[in-house]
Amino acid sequence: MTTLVKLGLLVAIAAVFPLMVGLGVEAFYPSPKMSEKCQTIMNRPYAKEPTQAEQTAMDKCNKDFEKEMETYNRNAFIPITIIGFVAIAVGALYFSEAMGPVAPGLVFGGLITILYGAGRSFAAVDKRWLFLELVVVLVGLVLVTRRYLQVAAKTSKK
Repeated sequence: MTTLVKLGLLVAIAAVFPLMVGLGVEAFYPSPKMSEKCQTIMNRPYAKEPTQAEQTAMDKCNKDFEKEMETYNRNAFIPITIIGFVAIAVGALYFSEAMGPVAPGLVFGGLITILYGAGRSFAAVDKRWLFLELVVVLVGLVLVTRRYLQVAAKTSKK
């Protein structure tokens, strides 16, 4: 039963952490909203096919909103990825085995957060930036893993 509880807590931490990050980003850096004018145009009931002018206005609203969302997703990408990496590093390096599922929960939660940031901004971020940031994260993960293994080896010798 204890193992099942630990597994449940690990999954809970791994699930709550990325949700917390996503909601935190939305709370402190709200996503753009479509203007009232565009909402009116988009939600206007059409008895028949929209006229050319109406369709043009709808297309312009969609294009403008997509551009705003692209900028927003690009701006949110870096902090989300950094927060995910920090969670992995903290989980791997600063929580002992005595804390049970907290460390692996943060590691998996950080991984999910990085995947969330990359997936959310995949279309918005230049692929070279995405590649470079993920290379930096990978190098950081290798260094964290190396340090974790060093600490674990010292701890097991005692």
